[in-house]
Amino acid sequence: GPAALARRLAKRFHSAADAIAGLVVAGAVLGIVLAAVASTGLDVKASIAVGEMGAENFVFAVAITAAAAFVLGLGMATTGVYVITGALLAPGLVALGAPVLAAHLFVLYCGVLSMITPPVAFAALAASGLAGASFRDTSFAAMRFGWSLFAVPVLFILSPGLLLIGSIGDITLALTTVLGLLVCNSNRCAGPGSWMLTLATAGAALAATPAIVDVPFRLALMLVCVLLSLWARAQQRKHVTTVVSTR
Repeated sequence: GPAALARRLAKRFHSAADAIAGLVVAGAVLGIVLAAVASTGLDVKASIAVGEMGAENFVFAVAITAAAAFVLGLGMATTGVYVITGALLAPGLVALGAPVLAAHLFVLYCGVLSMITPPVAFAALAASGLAGASFRDTSFAAMRFGWSLFAVPVLFILSPGLLLIGSIGDITLALTTVLGLLVCNSNRCAGPGSWMLTLATAGAALAATPAIVDVPFRLALMLVCVLLSLWARAQQRKHVTTVVSTR
């Protein structure tokens, strides 16, 4: 009736007010941080520092940028992470020649990884509360299951073709090699692991990065790794079927 509807609406308004209050507080904090950054010139200094490091070693500059994005993202919401890291760190990577989209996604991914990484791991904290499990065990389990997320931002920088940036050949090569890596990793995670599945996944990960300049060799290595992974998984299934049928 009308009374029940009024109670439900009042409850919804209360929930909405709580959510809006949280957004207002987060926005105020971000405003203070950005004002402090702008007034001290930290954004320009950070970009210059990344550029100077990249002039000597691009890989080292990427690693330092990833670590800085991770630290800046500790305990912050996704939007805040992007506002801070995008303003401070992404311009330095762009100045080193990284595509704009790849640089911004790189710092965003590295910043939000703190959601599943101890000691903060806000996402794992929420999950442990819902499941009634230990926060420590949940956070380490989140890292174990989400290990591939730590490689994704690096692939954005090394293989911009994943973001459909570059020529048709580059895009096709990047998507093909990553698809092969997904097949190998899925087979490795689908059941009991073996040294052949691990070797196939490691080889596929190597072939998915531009560490190997020779494109035909990369494709050949990926094909071998995928075939090895499929064969090893088929052997495991055959063994399980044989064991079950003999019982």
